[in-house]
Amino acid sequence: MLEGDYRFSMDETTILYWFSQVVKGVEHLHSNFELQHRDIKLENVLISDDNVAKLCDFGSCSDRSYIDPKEELSQRDFAQLEEDIQRYTTLSYRAPEIADLQLRLPVTVQVDVWALGCMLYSLCFGIHPFQDQSALAIINCKYTVPGTEQGSPPAKAPVPGGQILPDRSEKLLCLMHGCLAQNPRERFTARSILEDVLSPWDTLEYVAVAQSVVDRLNRDRRLYGVRVPDRLVTIPGTEKNTPNDGFNSNDGFNSEGFNTSPRQTPPPPHWVRATPAGRFQ
Repeated sequence: MLEGDYRFSMDETTILYWFSQVVKGVEHLHSNFELQHRDIKLENVLISDDNVAKLCDFGSCSDRSYIDPKEELSQRDFAQLEEDIQRYTTLSYRAPEIADLQLRLPVTVQVDVWALGCMLYSLCFGIHPFQDQSALAIINCKYTVPGTEQGSPPAKAPVPGGQILPDRSEKLLCLMHGCLAQNPRERFTARSILEDVLSPWDTLEYVAVAQSVVDRLNRDRRLYGVRVPDRLVTIPGTEKNTPNDGFNSNDGFNSEGFNTSPRQTPPPPHWVRATPAGRFQ
């Protein structure tokens, strides 16, 4: 991949073909082994002679999940976890919860979904969402989509060097934004990406995302003039989930880090799918 060179960008069908294969591998790790790969990136995807994408480099894998690593681990073990993250993961693909363990967010298989969002962004635009950025940008989920900044040329318009910005559908952008939710509890899961987004892709009218994602995109539009998808639809059940709302113990969480406590409205088991008519089922 030539970073930042839009002339070599893929069409949407090709992007979805490769992305779906990687997601299938990640979902297999999550569902069958409850393993976090922790270093999902383009460099760790191999392509076979028959055009099948395969994950590699499993030295970073872990089966240890934490709802609040700061509370659950001793000082020594916490320091060891920080060291392992520094040693075995790639900064630009780290999810906020492992970019800064002091956030006290769940460290679960959802770290891989964030990395999938970074990968999808790279497939769409030929650059990384956090390229040359610090951990602070990751923690604050600070990234922009090429061609959406105020005053930038629209898609299919020439940019310096005679390149053409690729035209990406709002569904594809919302899929990417849903993977890059700052709160791991409100990201898509690998299974939901496959079953509720990619499988019915051709019949989907839109891709719904968590309320926190909608709020962040609207904030960026208001503060920085960033253009966002015209149709932002919120997943039911995510309106009240906030990073510090009732997450002080291990009670009421499932293995993916979602809050299922009776005092809150939990997200659905898999993200709700939109029908062509725009209704949820």
